[in-house]
Amino acid sequence: MRNTILIVDDSEINRTLLSSFLEQDYTIVEAENGKKALEIIDRKADELTAILLDLVMPEMDGMQVLQILNERKLMDSIPVLIISGDTSYEAERKCFELGITDYITKPFNNTIVQKRVKNSAGLYEYKMQLEKKVEEYILLPEAVIWLQIFCLVNYQVI
Repeated sequence: MRNTILIVDDSEINRTLLSSFLEQDYTIVEAENGKKALEIIDRKADELTAILLDLVMPEMDGMQVLQILNERKLMDSIPVLIISGDTSYEAERKCFELGITDYITKPFNNTIVQKRVKNSAGLYEYKMQLEKKVEEYILLPEAVIWLQIFCLVNYQVI
């Protein structure tokens, strides 16, 4: 089961604050830049409930991370919430175009962060369950056809 939040921010104070908001409900993993975040994502993608990602960081910024996550098709399976002091329309628009789930601005509010993470994670979990059911439903007729062929080949009546 997914129950891990990755917090990516170069500010230790922000990581500590966000961790304190979420540690009651989730296992917290932290990275201080985009490069380290991608290393963690490579190892723990199946465990991640969500990623909280700052935009302005050394080595690799949040926009670069979003582009790589898109290239790897990970934005479809892990909700990414931007955590940023940038309140400009342009930054927010660009992030949503890159597929983020939500955009949380600083200063952080405990309740808002908790609810947005919970809602984003819940929606993604529901989406994944629905996709699985649709896939099973689509494969069901194919399985029936193969069963009929198998029975015909073996001269058995269904």
